[in-house]
Amino acid sequence: MSARIDTLPCGTQRALLHRWFDGDLLDEAIAVHMRDCTHCTAELEVLEGQRDAIAGLSGQPRGAEATLDCSRRAAEATLADLLAELAEACLPASSARSSRPWGVVRAEITLLATRVSQLGACIDLAELPDREPAPSEGATFALRCVKALVALEGGRNARNDALSQRCAEQGGEA
Repeated sequence: MSARIDTLPCGTQRALLHRWFDGDLLDEAIAVHMRDCTHCTAELEVLEGQRDAIAGLSGQPRGAEATLDCSRRAAEATLADLLAELAEACLPASSARSSRPWGVVRAEITLLATRVSQLGACIDLAELPDREPAPSEGATFALRCVKALVALEGGRNARNDALSQRCAEQGGEA
């Protein structure tokens, strides 16, 4: 088993190269050397390959892709909260009824869904109610909101199950 050499043939310390690669060292002279030196360039390519391999194995996006992915996930979480709020607002006897008007919540959902779809998410809001429900249809409208919420979140969870049960208790029909 061979020992790792800490210095490249050009004399550059590997630790220095790694610090520069990680962005911890910003020195113009070192940057010029690394750009022009075949040994340093090769080592940087190895580091980039390792970084890409790890990113590929972990499934984590990088750079602009990571920023968009993070933005999309945050927007989807907000949209899920708004869908739950709309479901609550539709229920006629809701003790946790939204303090905001139904139309305001619905408009925010439409706006945010448009933004999220621009980030690459596929969101279908066709089944959501487009008007404030009458008391007799509130539970059915709320159940439609819960179905959109389950589709957005990719499955059931405690919040969705609790909302579904409240809809069923109040006569909600699919």
